[in-house]
Amino acid sequence: MSQISYLDPASQGSTLSEKAVDVHVVDGCEYVARWYHSPFEADLMIWLSSTGCLARFQLNSSGQIVDWNSLDGIQTGLIVELESESRGDIAETIKFDMAHDRGTIAVARSILVNAVNLPDSVREIMLANLDDLRTELTRIRQSGARTRFWGRFKRWTIGA
Repeated sequence: MSQISYLDPASQGSTLSEKAVDVHVVDGCEYVARWYHSPFEADLMIWLSSTGCLARFQLNSSGQIVDWNSLDGIQTGLIVELESESRGDIAETIKFDMAHDRGTIAVARSILVNAVNLPDSVREIMLANLDDLRTELTRIRQSGARTRFWGRFKRWTIGA
């Protein structure tokens, strides 16, 4: 029996391709944000500092999130859609897990190992950072807004 591709981390990783690049200035520091998309329900956002150092990445695989940043380490969670009663808009937010979901991290690792369209140096750093489980920090962020960058570029590039 063959596995359905949109549930297969190897297929998700091998089909990730860069769709957009944007520049953000945060507290006077410039960051380059790169968005990679797979037609098999995976998105990857990478934020690099002006010196090219990895500052953050967020991987979405079928609604499961792995989010790493240099301050907090790894967080796992789930995308939750909230409908605004006043405007009827749907906003995405992230509900972070109270403890690391090792299964979600394992899927992320498999996706990244197979992400042949990522620069090797960035991919290797991201894979190493999947082990950045700072247990004392796992309960700090309980929810977080999804960056508008995701939705904006999805609309521009794939019409989603």
